[in-house]
Amino acid sequence: MCEILDYLKEHPGEHLDSDLASAIGASLEDVRLAISTLAKAGEVVVCRYTRFVDGEPIDGCMCRQATYRPKAENRGKSGFRIRK
Repeated sequence: MCEILDYLKEHPGEHLDSDLASAIGASLEDVRLAISTLAKAGEVVVCRYTRFVDGEPIDGCMCRQATYRPKAENRGKSGFRIRK
């Protein structure tokens, strides 16, 4: 799992599970198991997809590193002001 997080930190953006498997040298099944574990922990965001190659459906997933989102009350004020 650490290899996947390290790869996602070094290469920001969305990545296919098959690309992650070839990049870190792990099996696709191991990568999918690690991605599901990381998603449950909130470390990555996952999107399931179906591609069609030569008319055959191929199921997979894309993932990216999750980011911190502050709560609304902790954010600064917006630039919108109502003038009186």
